[in-house]
Amino acid sequence: MNQKHNRSINLISNIILGLAIIGFLILWLKYGGRSVYRSNSKDISTIYPLVIGVSLILPYFFYVLIYKRKPKLIEKITKNNKTRNENEFEIFIVNESEETLIINHNSELEDNQWYVFKIKKNESLIFNNGIIFKLDKNNDLEIEDFKNQIIGLGEEDLKKYNVPNYVNWAFIIAKPNKGDITN
Repeated sequence: MNQKHNRSINLISNIILGLAIIGFLILWLKYGGRSVYRSNSKDISTIYPLVIGVSLILPYFFYVLIYKRKPKLIEKITKNNKTRNENEFEIFIVNESEETLIINHNSELEDNQWYVFKIKKNESLIFNNGIIFKLDKNNDLEIEDFKNQIIGLGEEDLKKYNVPNYVNWAFIIAKPNKGDITN
């Protein structure tokens, strides 16, 4: 059901975007640049392309404003009691998103690779796909996951992925809409 719903939403958004592009083209041909279609006539019928173009573009703007994706915040995941240093924590992350991820604008995590990231209180790990891991002042991990890509690893998965014993949290970054959170 959810997959059909996502497909219909994507179809509707593509149709609205296509109509907006057509509206933009109508306006451009009539009023923009130097065009053979441009007319200097003062006839009232010259306003019709303006009305049609704007009426095709406006639904797209309303769609973007109303249905803009909001981030999903996974509320405060409490840490395991496996800390070595009270001010530094480790997060094991496996990339299964089929793309190379850039972390904090200076590190890469390739597809099907894993890494243990060290994070301190009030620091963040910011991924180029919109995922943010951050520690709050109480050392609780907060995750922002715009595209529903985060999967938490349980006991069986920890063994399957050979997660080191010292890490505090372990996650998979999956393809969009394949994460733990369901609507």
